[in-house]
Amino acid sequence: MKEALPPKRVDHISSYLLERIAQTLRVPAADLDEFAQLGDLGVDSLTSVEIQLWVRSDLEVELTIEHLFTSPSIRDLAILVDQFIEGKSNGSEQGEKDVSVKNGRWVICQQPRPEAKLRLFCFPYAGGGASAFKSWNEFFSDDIELCILQMPGREERLGEKLITDMSQLVDVLVEEITTYSDRPFAFFGHSMGAIVGL
Repeated sequence: MKEALPPKRVDHISSYLLERIAQTLRVPAADLDEFAQLGDLGVDSLTSVEIQLWVRSDLEVELTIEHLFTSPSIRDLAILVDQFIEGKSNGSEQGEKDVSVKNGRWVICQQPRPEAKLRLFCFPYAGGGASAFKSWNEFFSDDIELCILQMPGREERLGEKLITDMSQLVDVLVEEITTYSDRPFAFFGHSMGAIVGL
């Protein structure tokens, strides 16, 4: 794979990552979209460690967990790995770059349900991310649309600065959630998430 020429090599790396992530998630590779957000595919902190170890072993590239969480998609991650192979990037440089990652999505609706009668907004526990609720969709009928709040500093928003002031956090959440208030909605929060949701 290292001998392939760019951009062919990026294609090979992307295919490799698709296979490895599919193996980790125990789903067919054909079911994964290389341009989808890693968090939306079900990649969490545990699966990230597995992917990190495979890339280190197979490609001799040292990725950090931050790289995995701040790369928006499999394709973006493949491009980053290719840069490592080319010697154009290193861990410390990428770490500095990640600090200024643009703001990510606050509200993640993995399976949009336009005909849903209710939106359920879920707030993760302190230190947790949207992946905590990734499997919930399968338990709801089409009448309920699951929308998960993803806080800065978590998962694919890892490079963003945490908001430590509760009133500031709530103000931002109100603004974000208001854009989804075209139908009845409810809140569910786990642990600290319940306090934020109140």
